Amino acid sequence: MFSGLLMLFLVGCTNEDVGQQTSVETVEYDNLQQQINQLSAQLKDNETKIEELNTFVEVLNRSNQDELSQLHNRIYMLESLISHNPSIESKHGFINDIKFDGTNSTLEIQFAEMKQDDGAPNGFVIEEKEISSLTLDKNANFFILESTMIKNIASIEDFKNAVNEHQRFFKLYIVDSKVVMLTEQYIP
Repeated sequence: MFSGLLMLFLVGCTNEDVGQQTSVETVEYDNLQQQINQLSAQLKDNETKIEELNTFVEVLNRSNQDELSQLHNRIYMLESLISHNPSIESKHGFINDIKFDGTNSTLEIQFAEMKQDDGAPNGFVIEEKEISSLTLDKNANFFILESTMIKNIASIEDFKNAVNEHQRFFKLYIVDSKVVMLTEQYIP
């Protein structure tokens, strides 16, 4: 009889312990499930935000492409007008030297011609022509390429420093035998 009571007591205690363990595991499971649900909700929110940002970037890209197209068209129109103005002459060349005499600046230019050549790696070749000197207009503008961007150079000194960095190929705009603008066309 005593062994029967002991057995009953042990079984009752074990069942109670199992019940307590099940209750603790249920609470932990519920907490984990709640955390998973919160993380799932955050993930969905973040995915929605990413989709909104992607849409925004696409709209900006289309807008930027439209603006670039407009700028390209305006540049083309201006170049067309310039080419039809008989007082403006344009030539290509390399600047070999820039000299200052106190009042005037003179450019020594290796004139060159840019010719299309489908066999060349970049689609064109540059044929050097005569060397000549031209006076630089006091209000001349200088534009060089930095990577894929065009940069305006503010002074003749800065322009000379840029020319001395490496050989640069320019389009020169000439009015009344004076260079009024130089725009870098290609970085060899």
